[in-house]
Amino acid sequence: MTPSSSTTVISRRSGTSSRRRRATDCLNRTGLAVGIVVICALGFWSWGARLVQTVTDPMGGSWWVQVLVGGVVILLVVRLCTLPFAAWGEAIRQDVGLSTRTWGSWGIDVAKGFAVNAVLTLAALFVLVLLARLMPRWWWVVAAAGAAALVMLRRRSSHELSA
Repeated sequence: MTPSSSTTVISRRSGTSSRRRRATDCLNRTGLAVGIVVICALGFWSWGARLVQTVTDPMGGSWWVQVLVGGVVILLVVRLCTLPFAAWGEAIRQDVGLSTRTWGSWGIDVAKGFAVNAVLTLAALFVLVLLARLMPRWWWVVAAAGAAALVMLRRRSSHELSA
C-alpha cells in the first residue's frame, strides 16, 4: 500500500464516521424536537388534561392521583413518541460496532431509564403541586429557592468530584 492509498482509506473511513455522526446528531435532535412538540401539545392544549382526567377518574380523581398517575401517563406518551428515534440510533450504533447489546437488553435499559426518569420527575412534580396547593400565592418563590439550592448543591458536588 502506498502512502497516498492509505491516506485515501483513512479519509474514507473518517468521512463515513463523520456522516454517521452527523446522522446520529440529526436523529437525536429530531427525537428531542418531537418530544418537545408532544409535551407542548399535551400541555398547551386540552389534550393532556383530557388524557389525565380520562385515566384518573376511575381511580377517584384526587389531586395526588392526577399528579402521580397522570404524570406517568404523560411521560409514557412522550417516551413512546420518541422511542422510534432512540431505536434508530441504537441500530446505527450496533451497525458501527459501538453497541454490542441485544435488542432485549436495550429494551431493558430503556425501561430502567424510564423508571428512574419517572420517579425523579414525579417526585419534583408532586412537591411542586403540593407547594402550589399549600401556598397559592407564594409557591413559586419557594420553588425557585429550592431550584437554586439544588443548582448550587449540584455545582458544589461536581467541584468536589473533579478535585
